[in-house]
Formats: sequence, C-alpha cells, structure tokens
Amino acid sequence: VAGQAAQAAQVDDCIDATEQPAAPAHLPEACEEQGPNALSGAAAAAEEAEAQERLLRPHAGTPERRPSFGSRLRRAFAALVVLPDPQEEEEEAHGPELQLTRTHSGAECAICLATLGSCVETPCGHAFHAACLEHYFATSRQPGQRPRCPYCRSSVHAPLPVEARAVSGLPLEPVAAPRRGGRCHFDRQYRFLDLGDFGRAGMLYLLSSNEDRKTASSAVMWVVEARVPCTIHLNYRSARHVAEGRQEAWLRAKGFAPNGALRSAVSSGVPNGPYSGPVYSKVLSEPGSVELMGSATWEGTYFVFIDCS
Repeated sequence: VAGQAAQAAQVDDCIDATEQPAAPAHLPEACEEQGPNALSGAAAAAEEAEAQERLLRPHAGTPERRPSFGSRLRRAFAALVVLPDPQEEEEEAHGPELQLTRTHSGAECAICLATLGSCVETPCGHAFHAACLEHYFATSRQPGQRPRCPYCRSSVHAPLPVEARAVSGLPLEPVAAPRRGGRCHFDRQYRFLDLGDFGRAGMLYLLSSNEDRKTASSAVMWVVEARVPCTIHLNYRSARHVAEGRQEAWLRAKGFAPNGALRSAVSSGVPNGPYSGPVYSKVLSEPGSVELMGSATWEGTYFVFIDCS
C-alpha cells in the first residue's frame, strides 16, 4: 500500500489541468459549406442525419469485468488525484441533454456559419449542426471534463464518438490529441516531445495508465468502443517493445497492419528515452468494439491514437 501511495503521489498537476475549462472553439470565417467536413447539399444532409442519430441515441455502457483487489486499490489511489468527483459523474449521467429542433429561417450555426435547418439544441438554448457539435466535442475533449456548449460553456451531456475502458479498472480516457509537451499517462510524468503525424485535427488519444504495461500479450488490456467509423493507430515506443512483448501475433489476429506512412510520436521516459517506434493501424469501416491486448513490457504501454476525421 505504501508503494502504491508513493506512486500516486508522483502524479503532478493533473487535477489542475483537468479542472481548467477547454478553450472556446475557434469560429471560422463565413462559408457556404456546412459541417466540419465542408460538405454541401445531399452529402451535408446525410452527415447531419447520422450525427444527430449518434448524439441523440441513448448510450448503453459496456459491461465491465470485475477487477482484482490490487487493481481496485490502485484505482482508489488514482481516483484521489486524477478522476472527477463521483457526484459530478452522477450529475453528468443524469444531466441536461441535447434536443432535436428546427430553427427559424436564416439562422446560422455558430461553428460553421452555414444556415441551420434541422439541428440540435443545447440545454442552454444554443443551436448547432449535430455534425459540427460532435466534431467540437471530440477535438476539445480534456481529461475529466464534461462536454460544454461552444458558445456559452454550459455543461452538456453528450456521448463521445469513442469510449474506452481498461480491464484493470485503471483510468483510461479518450481526449483530444495532446500538444507537444502534453502528458502521455495519468500516472507518469512522461511527456510528448513530438506528436509525429498524430497532431492533426480529428485525432483522439487514449490517455492511459502506464501501470497497465505489464498486462500479458495473451490478455485483453483495453477495450475501445467506436460509435463512428474510424482508424485506430497503435504507436509503439520502439521496435524492441514489439519483439520482446510478443506483439505481432495478436496484432495480425486483430487486423492491425504495419503503417510505415505515419511518423511516430516521440516521448520522454526512463530508462531508454526518448522513445519512438513503429505504428500499426486498423480501419473500422463501421462502428464496433476492438480489444487491445497487453503490451507485456515493463518499459511502458503502447500509445493509442484514433482518427475520427
């Protein structure tokens, strides 16, 4: 217990970082196209209808396996320093939700500035294209924060395009891709020195607990639930990690393939940092669940980036 407490005490300013509200969305110059993908006509209408269905659909949680006593103990220490207050989580689960509406003629979406028709309205009374709002929630997501209205910053209960859980019960959360100097983990002070090709818009990152690193390659470490088509990228810290962790067998079995076209992120770490390594990718052409097996190395877990653009 003392060892776990000491490890938890090493977590630095994560609470301060997570309690700060995300910066307001950048509102673009006026344009004729609609939505984050600058579509128009029938394509924009189809994208909007799909986004409305995702945002307004009740979210069914994924059943969790019961973690071991040691895992629950580690989670308890982690909860003291990095997780939101349980009361806030309960308020969010039963908080104000989005509603489908139709605006008056000539009204504009405050994000893309295109004319609104059928759209979604936040509990605070602001209307947006569902596709624009979904994109905003994904790109502004920060650890431990609820989604907020991009206009007035009021809390909004809305599902994320990607959910994730750790079988161990340790913290695992999809967030907007970090910037240079951003955290790699909840429970370590390692930082990204370079995001490689993963710093672009529409990219999510699974902020994980490095304590999961010892999970065997034959066991499920994390589960990703994608509500939208996306591409999952696993960025290893070195080629040695792939070999020593016996990763290639499960990567092939799960449909991940080497992706030499993407430049690796670079991270700090001990004892052999800075780290960078190979990337393996899997395309999900439709929503679904993906099990990610253990990294099986004491040096650290692989990084998971999810491209929802």
